[in-house]
Amino acid sequence: MTFPLQQLPSMLYDERLLVIREGLQTGDSINYVDGKPVKRDPDCFHITCMTAPITGQELLLLPEADRYLEQFNVYAITSAASPMLQVNDKIVRKSKLYHVQSVKDWENFTEARMVAVDVVPSDMPAGIPNAAD
Repeated sequence: MTFPLQQLPSMLYDERLLVIREGLQTGDSINYVDGKPVKRDPDCFHITCMTAPITGQELLLLPEADRYLEQFNVYAITSAASPMLQVNDKIVRKSKLYHVQSVKDWENFTEARMVAVDVVPSDMPAGIPNAAD
């Protein structure tokens, strides 16, 4: 039996995480400084998702230098209100910053792997809203 995602029990998707998307400006509005394009202000939005630590078997498939980092699989609902995750997005979870390394699109939801970034809260990017908002 299948259920539309809107009717799934809320306990399956129990986290609301802040996503920070940085990048270059596109189109006619590109600003240049010393001949190089300037990054635009980060876009911030929330996703509704479930997170789970990666399995031991997944850990063995990673390069050895990445195995000691804190890593999670993220399963997020894809909708107009919460856009699909992209590689290089940053996610704030429990006041800790994570970097999205891989993304798989499964139509109604997105599966992504996020890896902890060694940043103390005082070094968080400027202008980022509180993760609890």
